[in-house]
Amino acid sequence: MPQEDREEILFVGGRIYPRAGARQQEADADLTVWSSDPIAARPDEYRTMECLMTVVGGRVVHEGSLS
Repeated sequence: MPQEDREEILFVGGRIYPRAGARQQEADADLTVWSSDPIAARPDEYRTMECLMTVVGGRVVHEGSLS
């Protein structure tokens, strides 16, 4: 998968939801922390990636294992 396509998939939110993706005061803090870099990973590696943390609206809504 081309690098540009991966970035488009991961970062399209800012264009769909105006407050998302903005790094400024009052912007929503929605993010996901993965065990591997989703941009550098091969598509066949996505299934083995672990979600370590999910933050929605600035609040942690999921915390996985950091081991």
